[in-house]
Amino acid sequence: MNNLVDDYLRLTTQWATAMSEGDSAKANAIHDKVQVLYKDIVEAGEEDSLFSCADSEADAVRFFIASHVKERDAQRASEMYERLIESDLPFIAVSARYILREMRQ
Repeated sequence: MNNLVDDYLRLTTQWATAMSEGDSAKANAIHDKVQVLYKDIVEAGEEDSLFSCADSEADAVRFFIASHVKERDAQRASEMYERLIESDLPFIAVSARYILREMRQ
């Protein structure tokens, strides 16, 4: 793995922790960092390295990866969101349900 992808995985897990703790300010700040980091991953040509983590990581990681893979592979993103509907993290499960609904319209 490389540092950019490792940082992405770490930050998305921290985002889930902040969300679980109800710290929306911290979660929003982390979310913004993840978005910037994803752009860095794309610029470095490391998208495939990131996307290869989609099936082996925590729900928060898969949730973010699904949002980033959606433009490139809508079917794969849809499958990921289908699994995330069953997440133990309610904010991910609900979000996945509504994102899927939107994708299908």
